[in-house]
Amino acid sequence: MGFNLRIFNMDMLLSYYKADKDNGIGRAIGKTEGFIFTDNKSSKVIKHWRKGNKEKAIQIMEKYVSGITT
Repeated sequence: MGFNLRIFNMDMLLSYYKADKDNGIGRAIGKTEGFIFTDNKSSKVIKHWRKGNKEKAIQIMEKYVSGITT
């Protein structure tokens, strides 16, 4: 039996989110059992998603996306 540990940050979540805005964050989480966060925003996104507040998680992601300059 294994333990699934994953490191999260906003850039990693962004790549999943861009691929699938409805379920990308859920796919990023997958079967993760242990979470390591490199920033507070990614922690908040995952916390909201896991509690079933997907709308709030998506709001945070959209705000992050709108703050990125190309």
